[in-house]
Amino acid sequence: MSLTRHFIAHLIAVTLSGLCIAGFVLAMQGILLVSLGEHLFRKASPFLQAISITALLTILLLFPVVSRFMEALINSRQRAVAYFPPFWFLGVYEWLLHGRDTLPAFIGLARSGLLATGLMVALAILAYPFAYRSRMRSVVEGSAPRSTRSWLATPAEMLLHGTLLRPPQRRGIFHFIGQTLARIPRHRIYLAMYGGLGLALIMACAVMLKPGHGRVELALSAWGLRAVVPIVAFWTVAGLRAAFLGPADRRVNWLFRIIHGKPGWEESAATRIWVLFWALALTLGAVALIYTVASPELRGARSLAIQVFTAASLCVLLTDAFFLTVKTVPFTGTRSPASMNLAYVLIQYFGLFPPLVLITLSLEDWIAASAAHWLIAICVVAGAHLELLRRHKRILRDSVALLEVDDDEEEFPQRLGLRY
Repeated sequence: MSLTRHFIAHLIAVTLSGLCIAGFVLAMQGILLVSLGEHLFRKASPFLQAISITALLTILLLFPVVSRFMEALINSRQRAVAYFPPFWFLGVYEWLLHGRDTLPAFIGLARSGLLATGLMVALAILAYPFAYRSRMRSVVEGSAPRSTRSWLATPAEMLLHGTLLRPPQRRGIFHFIGQTLARIPRHRIYLAMYGGLGLALIMACAVMLKPGHGRVELALSAWGLRAVVPIVAFWTVAGLRAAFLGPADRRVNWLFRIIHGKPGWEESAATRIWVLFWALALTLGAVALIYTVASPELRGARSLAIQVFTAASLCVLLTDAFFLTVKTVPFTGTRSPASMNLAYVLIQYFGLFPPLVLITLSLEDWIAASAAHWLIAICVVAGAHLELLRRHKRILRDSVALLEVDDDEEEFPQRLGLRY
């Protein structure tokens, strides 16, 4: 078979798949924007972005596993195969490549792919004018101000106000973080990206394919379920750090400096409390989910206690480590050149993440061996936490005492162009 035919079949199949997914995204956005309205659509868009990223990365991460069972999946005629879009365009590729000699299973998948592509493009074309009208109307007319307070968060906030957020600096920055995330979509995109990546890694680790009796079934991996806790803790803290270091509007920095000077311990404590609060909420929620769906050996009281201890320890230590050198109020700083280097970011995260997961799972087995190991682990976590706090306080103290040139201030006439 000629190389030209291979190239043409590949080009057409990839182009149709791109048109299908682009039409699906545009049609979904248009329909939701018209049906929900601008306000609700803005609230739902980060979740839709996270789900989209999760689906894409899950397919990429599971592709090596799926490719091993490709023939069995196609020949099994399971309903799940007929609803899996990558198989549709694999059918288009096989149909264009082999013509009349194409297997009947691939012909059916190719028809589904062609039908889905036409339907998605048609829906996108029909929904676009209505979505454009709704969007332009909200831009011209504006929207009424809405309260960002949530009645679900009020009891937790009242508890925090009476305990950890008693100083006014902590309370103000704590609410400043939540309101900024709710107001600026750019920072929510960071959270959607990191959340989607974390969910994709969870799916890739926890879900496995198990062939048997002429079928390929989905099953849960016990090792993968145990890895969910470090995955959630790591990517939650990493995502929040990436969002917090993204500047929102640096022109408002003068407000914090006039009130309290350069950010110190109280301002940093508010940031770490916010991160730790949500990291614990998501990670302990993951522990509860694991306890619900896991096999009996992971649902005992001892296993649950180890999972809770691991989740809390990871959230505390990862928050301390990721924010060790952060010296600014969230959304008011600038990104360093190294933080915008993709290679540096990949090495930083993916160089630390796999060892963290492996070490965490090994330590869970070690802790479960005896009560003495429990005591040692508690002492090590407490000691590491106190040491990281001590170093962070020293970094902040040196930063407050250091006289720096403020890039926001004009060189002349305030400073006559002199550096000090």
